[in-house]
Amino acid sequence: MWTKTAKEGLPVKPLSQIKQEAKEHMKGRYGDIFNAFWPAIIISLLNFGISFREGFATGQNVAQTGGITLHSYINTGTNGSFLVSILAMVAMFTTATLVRRMYMKREYGVDFLQAINGQTVGIALSICLFNALLGAAFGFAVALIILTFSAMVFATGSGLSAIFLWVAIFATAIGFIWLLLPLGITPFIAADFDEGDGAPSDYSSQGIWAKAVDVFKASYTMMKGNRMDLFLFYLSFIGWYLLMSVTFGLAAFYVEPYTTLATYGWYRNRLRGDA
Repeated sequence: MWTKTAKEGLPVKPLSQIKQEAKEHMKGRYGDIFNAFWPAIIISLLNFGISFREGFATGQNVAQTGGITLHSYINTGTNGSFLVSILAMVAMFTTATLVRRMYMKREYGVDFLQAINGQTVGIALSICLFNALLGAAFGFAVALIILTFSAMVFATGSGLSAIFLWVAIFATAIGFIWLLLPLGITPFIAADFDEGDGAPSDYSSQGIWAKAVDVFKASYTMMKGNRMDLFLFYLSFIGWYLLMSVTFGLAAFYVEPYTTLATYGWYRNRLRGDA
């Protein structure tokens, strides 16, 4: 069943149809799917394990000290998470090239190691850097806001100021999510641009850094007016994410390929206007 967007008149598939198409790509060929997604699955399991370990360590600290101190928070360790996030970005950019082949060319037999290359890794690391810079700038702004409201609470002792502080923290958290949403489609844009699909005319002759900048800019341009739609799309997978939690990450063997394929389907339909 098709509808039309009010803004551009492009054909829009229901989310249920996009998800069903993702399942159709996986049906009967999970071996090929696993060959493309095994690094992403392993990294997902590692990330779950690190999160569980850090959460457990923090819980132990709270039990022993009655609270979380800065020293103990640092000691629970974010180094592992940071390394895993970089590996995840590299895996995602490489896997996106294979997902594109599945959707656009119906090619399913290519292994991850056959697809990874220096350009893909370089663009992924560059986007990681953009992500880190955005996070640092936003974190600095959040720190200023929290310090300002905290000073107000301390100076006035007003309960109203405390409420404003929590509202500010919540609003900045939402703003951070809103800011980073476009980065979720950068692997798919890079995969398309690499095939000359929608890329700037001089893209193929550019260096890695310039290509990453083009991909980064395109993600924010494409996502104008589409952030809420993507956010609701991600939210529709909440049941699968809960399944990941109760299975200690093992559901990633199915959830990781399924959600990635579905997200590429959303991207092609909503942002590229594919039927």
